Amino acid sequence: MSTIKVGPSYIPVYRDETLEGLFGCFENFPTRILIKPQAQKDEDMTVLHELLHAVSDMYGLRLSESSVRVLEQVITQLVIDNYPLVAAWCSRISSCSTSESKSN
Repeated sequence: MSTIKVGPSYIPVYRDETLEGLFGCFENFPTRILIKPQAQKDEDMTVLHELLHAVSDMYGLRLSESSVRVLEQVITQLVIDNYPLVAAWCSRISSCSTSESKSN
């Protein structure tokens, strides 16, 4: 199990071999993401997909399944095509939030 922070919430991610007809799902009560065991890249994309559902639900975006699917694919491709830039950007954002929390 892993846990992902989204806004003020922590969402646990569980592997669930009993999921039928699904690669994953986001559940509200209790809040969690369930994913079917699969190849690591596919699991990662499934977690991203379900996180987009979680964000949509938590922030009232009401994204359709097709919109979530498109965002999942576009974000994944952006990271793949621009990995050095994305890694540097994440590093800078992380160091900014770390230094901001130290100054508070």
